[in-house]
Amino acid sequence: MERKSILIPLAVVLILLSCFVGGQYFFAHSNSAMIDNSWYFSIHQTNYTDQNPPPQALPVVRLTEEDFAKHPVLHDLFEQRQLVLITDDPFLIMQISGPHISHAEAEELIAAYDLGYIDWNGSYYSLTQIFT
Repeated sequence: MERKSILIPLAVVLILLSCFVGGQYFFAHSNSAMIDNSWYFSIHQTNYTDQNPPPQALPVVRLTEEDFAKHPVLHDLFEQRQLVLITDDPFLIMQISGPHISHAEAEELIAAYDLGYIDWNGSYYSLTQIFT
C-alpha cells in the first residue's frame, strides 16, 4: 500500500513535467512560423527633399506633433527606424521585443499615410508594408 502512495504522486509529477516541457517546445517552435508569415510596416526614404519635392500629382502628408501623439508607432518608424509588426495574436505579442500594432491601427495608418509621400524633417518618405 505504501508503494502505491509513492507511485501516484510520482506519476502526477512526471505528467505535469512532460506537459510543461512539451508546452515550452510548442510555444518556442510555433513562434518562428508565425513571425515568418507576418506583415510589417516600414518606411522608405525617397530622394526627394524640400529643395527637390516630389511631383505635385502625388499627395504629400506633413507629419505634425499631433500625428505622433495620435499614432505613437510613428516614433518607432521615423525616429527609431524599426520595423513594426502588425498582429492581433496575444501569444506573438508576448514573445516579440519590438514595436507592434493591431490590424485596426494598421488600417488607420494606411488610410492616413499610404496615399503618397510623407514629409518629415525636410525629407520625403513612403510607408511600406512588408510580408515575410
